Amino acid sequence: MLNKKQTKLITGVHNYCDRWCERCSFTQRCAVGIESFTNAQRDMDNEAFWRTLSQNFARTIQFLKEAAEKSGFDLAPPTTEELLEFDRKDVETRAILAKMPLIDTAKTYSKQVIQWFKIHDKTFEERGFELIQHIDLGIKTEEQMLEQGVLFGDSIEVIQWYMHFIAVKLSRAMHGKLEDDGWETDNGFQKDSDGSAKVALIAAERSLLAWTQLAVLLPDFADSMLPMLANLQKIVRLGEVEFPEARQFVRAGFDD
Repeated sequence: MLNKKQTKLITGVHNYCDRWCERCSFTQRCAVGIESFTNAQRDMDNEAFWRTLSQNFARTIQFLKEAAEKSGFDLAPPTTEELLEFDRKDVETRAILAKMPLIDTAKTYSKQVIQWFKIHDKTFEERGFELIQHIDLGIKTEEQMLEQGVLFGDSIEVIQWYMHFIAVKLSRAMHGKLEDDGWETDNGFQKDSDGSAKVALIAAERSLLAWTQLAVLLPDFADSMLPMLANLQKIVRLGEVEFPEARQFVRAGFDD
């Protein structure tokens, strides 16, 4: 495994990604990816896992302390009054978010996906048998079957990876927008809310493509996919209205 001295890391590349390390081309140039555990360290029952986790927490805490001192931030524990005020504002913000069409649509989409897969659970098994029959009957070659099998699996994997991710990222984006005090703009920084919104829009568009591909592979079930396709299109449309500058947000590594 490469270490930080053997490769050039891209600062902040992990800040606006989709957390899908297995499909990322920047894993070995990412501070998070390059710290990936070995097989032994991934085992939660293995002592190496907990030792590595503890070491990472310790390094992170030390880094935060040093950064806070340089920037003049006070990391002292908040007072009871401050915690109560934070909770009050958080409740108010969550109430506002719950009524927003964009967030409501994203959460509805998540529920639709869960329900669709629950109803069509046996569809995937039947599709596998169908592909095998097509080979036996000479309708498709083995190569064509393998290609369709890969497309089928990839489509499902993409849909399931992003089904909750979209709502979570949009909620983060809207939360940041509601609490924006102008500091980022005044100091020449991109808005974090735009970055989160951009990742959510990309996830929604990838999901749209995956559902479209699945509809081609499962034409008999295409009608049942229309509600998800409609909501994903609505998410993209509303997201671009709420965050008109999201598309221009430059993500380190991915967009530069």
